Amino acid sequence: MAVAPTTQVIDVDVRLIQYSEHFDIISAENAPVSFDAFLIANVIEGPSPELISKYGPNWYANNAKETFRTFVPKKVQRIPLF
Repeated sequence: MAVAPTTQVIDVDVRLIQYSEHFDIISAENAPVSFDAFLIANVIEGPSPELISKYGPNWYANNAKETFRTFVPKKVQRIPLF
């Protein structure tokens, strides 16, 4: 494979990857709740260069992690505990 000297090769895993986040929150009833939430995602082959150029090889940590960590507690706190 021939590439230009200015080209950087970044291997991207396109298999499904499971990301786990732990949460300790207070429910709507003011009860402490501790749980793990999982996000299963994969990089799509065609647009992967755009994803890597915008967010880097650690795209989950660089962009999606904080959105996921914000979204989950907001949704969980709406669900009655009892």
